[in-house]
Order: sequence, then C-alpha cells, then structure tokens
Amino acid sequence: MPSNIENRRARFYDRVIRLDVDDQPDAFFNEVIETGGIYTTPRNENWKGSHLVEISLHGVSAFGMTEEEAISNWIRQARRVIRAKVSA
Repeated sequence: MPSNIENRRARFYDRVIRLDVDDQPDAFFNEVIETGGIYTTPRNENWKGSHLVEISLHGVSAFGMTEEEAISNWIRQARRVIRAKVSA
C-alpha cells in the first residue's frame, strides 16, 4: 500500500505537470510551505553562495541553474520515482 508521502507526491506531480510553466513556481512554493520541503533560490545577484536552485519535496530532490531547470529536473525525477514504485 502506498505511503502518505507517495500519495501526496503522485497527486502533486499529476497537478503540476498540467500547469503552465509560469504557474509552476508558485505551485512548488506553496506545496513546500504546506508540507515542509526545501525551495532555495539565490538571494540576489550579489549573493556569494551557491547559485543553484534547490527543490526537495516529497522525498524527491532536484537542482538547476535556474528555477525553471530545477522544476523540470524535479518533475523528471519524480516521474522516475513514481514509475519505479508502480513497477515494484
């Protein structure tokens, strides 16, 4: 039987892939706030730390040089995880 996190991940994945690319960042940010994940972007152009965008949500982590790339990478990785669970 799927766990709560697996169910939530699958529902969020199904919802976010149907959104316009411009609406996906807000959906991710809201999901992180509601469920406790990580959504880290560079603070500003003078930020001395990492310039990677990091998303960690529902047991799936992804990085990208841009917010759009990190979201795309999270979606791709979530799809792999979901398919692996289904075929197991």
